[in-house]
Amino acid sequence: TRKNLMHTASQMQTEYKDWQSSLERLQQKYEKSAKDADVASQAYTRVNEDMNATKAQVEKSRLHMVHKQDLMERCKGEYIIQVETTNNNQHDYYRQRFPEVINQMQHCEEGRVEQIGHLLTESCQLHADIIPHITESLTNMVSSCNSINPVEDSALLMEERTNNPYPSDHQFIEYGCKPQPTSSFGQHNQSIRKKREKKKTKVDRDGYQHLPPEKRKKAFKKKIKEIQDKIDVELKARTGVEDILELYSKKPELGNDKAIEESRQQLDMIAATLEKLHTELHTYQCY
Repeated sequence: TRKNLMHTASQMQTEYKDWQSSLERLQQKYEKSAKDADVASQAYTRVNEDMNATKAQVEKSRLHMVHKQDLMERCKGEYIIQVETTNNNQHDYYRQRFPEVINQMQHCEEGRVEQIGHLLTESCQLHADIIPHITESLTNMVSSCNSINPVEDSALLMEERTNNPYPSDHQFIEYGCKPQPTSSFGQHNQSIRKKREKKKTKVDRDGYQHLPPEKRKKAFKKKIKEIQDKIDVELKARTGVEDILELYSKKPELGNDKAIEESRQQLDMIAATLEKLHTELHTYQCY
């Protein structure tokens, strides 16, 4: 995976830095030992040329010089080996190991980019599929808003809120007489009730008016779906008849005047049916 490749590349870079650090450390060690050997050699030369120096002092200085030179040679050998090792590792790092990791990371990235491309394409397709439904819903909302009648709707609302009849007027009651019973509900309440009876639509007659809101919503959706299916059937039928008429116009020998007239009458019937279905659909969508 990409995470494992990044970890491998990080380890390789750490190893590369360790090689460079070891090489630099051994180089400094060799330079120091060479400088110490040079100082010891100069000291031996001075002691050996000093006429006042004893034989023991000369021998001690010589042994010190030999020790420093041997140390320098060992440091030099370690430094030479480390130079060769570091160069080999560096060549292997830049020419084989690191390029292989980079190529694997590139293939992994190509797969990731391709997958993102597929996801974006799928997302765009989903948006493209849903936009027509959103547009249709907005169109229906605008149509419903345009069909609002504030006067009638507010009257119906007030009727629902004040469903009890208005009390009748008070009458003067003569002493000793019983009050006369009254069945008056008030003229205003009766007028509203009459308006409500007049306002009943096909939707009310279908029995949806008395359903609870949630069940009424589901019933409307089902009815709208049924009407739309009928519209689709009629549209397909109209297309078929239009194709037949077009064929008759291109090849008159396939039909006669009677067949053409019957096809035109069929188109008129389909148009009337479509107009009726669209009106019914609009009624349910705007209720």
